[in-house]
Amino acid sequence: MFYAPWCGHCKRLKPTYAEVAGEVRGQHILAAMNVDKEGCHSVRAQFNITGFPTLIYFE
Repeated sequence: MFYAPWCGHCKRLKPTYAEVAGEVRGQHILAAMNVDKEGCHSVRAQFNITGFPTLIYFE
């Protein structure tokens, strides 16, 4: 999950995301990254992040 700490949608999703991450631990990797800070503009551009939260599935 790509998120911003001030984002209301991100704050509401965080507990559910953490719960699911715990349930799939060892089978899948769920990660979260704050991309609303200095130095993250290239990450946002690379993954075309235009809003928060952004969820992307990688294989």
